[in-house]
Amino acid sequence: MASFHNFVLLLLLTATLILVTEAAQERRRAIPSEEEKKEFERQQLKAINKPAIKSFKTEQGDIFDCINIHKQLAFDHHLLKNHSVQLKPTNAPEWITSNNILWEADPLQYLQEEINCPDGTVIVKRTTMQDLMLAKRLKSIGFNGPLNFLTERNNTDVTGPYYVATVNFGPSNFYGVKGNLNLWGPQVSQDQMSGAFMAVAGGPKERFSSISVGWMQDHTTGALLQPVSVYNGTQYEIRLSLYQDLANGDWWFAYNDENVGYWPASLFLDSGFDKRANYAAWGGQVYSPVTEKAPVMGSGNWPREGLSKAAYVNSIKVITGFKKVIDPEINRLKSRETSSKCYRTLYGNGDKEPWLRTLYYGGPAGCIET
Repeated sequence: MASFHNFVLLLLLTATLILVTEAAQERRRAIPSEEEKKEFERQQLKAINKPAIKSFKTEQGDIFDCINIHKQLAFDHHLLKNHSVQLKPTNAPEWITSNNILWEADPLQYLQEEINCPDGTVIVKRTTMQDLMLAKRLKSIGFNGPLNFLTERNNTDVTGPYYVATVNFGPSNFYGVKGNLNLWGPQVSQDQMSGAFMAVAGGPKERFSSISVGWMQDHTTGALLQPVSVYNGTQYEIRLSLYQDLANGDWWFAYNDENVGYWPASLFLDSGFDKRANYAAWGGQVYSPVTEKAPVMGSGNWPREGLSKAAYVNSIKVITGFKKVIDPEINRLKSRETSSKCYRTLYGNGDKEPWLRTLYYGGPAGCIET
């Protein structure tokens, strides 16, 4: 696997892409010709894809670029114009570099072994015209990104059927979460999404902030996360962590206990999310336009079918302080099913790691909410 040591990726690429697209669209006053549209898209790609020091092409056809750490796309964000890159957390938890986690499923190799960027650079997937067109198409049908797991708290309107099946924690004060997300390849149509996520959030209702990590399946080919789990067969999972650097408030993301990058605290100063988190969630979500039936969530099987059949999140942990990682009390975890007719949850506690706190979730395709 490509090593993440010696470089840090600021995790703002998706948000920045959306901002760049929206800002550019607002500047367009007249109806452009087809050639003008193509030129505009080429300029967008040029702005998004920074000059590469080194590039790699994966077996799936995706291109990854090694970008100068100080010239990555995140620095186009207006709140990060004078940001100084943090190469590592001030106080990294001891489990970040440990390899003694007990696995019940095979760890995932999502990049080829030979992909390794020089010091002072970050690995970034090169955005293609297809990526740009997909983002625009999804936006046009009402998909504006992964559903905030606390949409109801924030009174946010959404278009099209969004469904979530999660286990939630909070309100409380804490500084991160962990979880192993079982990986599946649900079938979706061109305008649908299905995935699994882990999220933390905080702040007052009017200035609510959240960050999410996980996997998502769309209709594009060349998936990065392979292989995927097989019904009643081999199970694959990704081990994810979101934790706060208590010295400066930055939120760090770790994959398989290796730091990948962070969200700077300066993005959350007006919400209080730079100080702590108040809510967390683990589970699945799907999106479909109103003209289509909802897609598969997780494996497409009901949670009661259990291991090797239903999708799961295990090793659910809450970080309450530096080096303090706990199993949340069962009575403080609450399930959220936006439609129990379509997708369900089943969570509980096992007798050993990584099953001490486990959520099974999901459901089949074809549901129509009535």
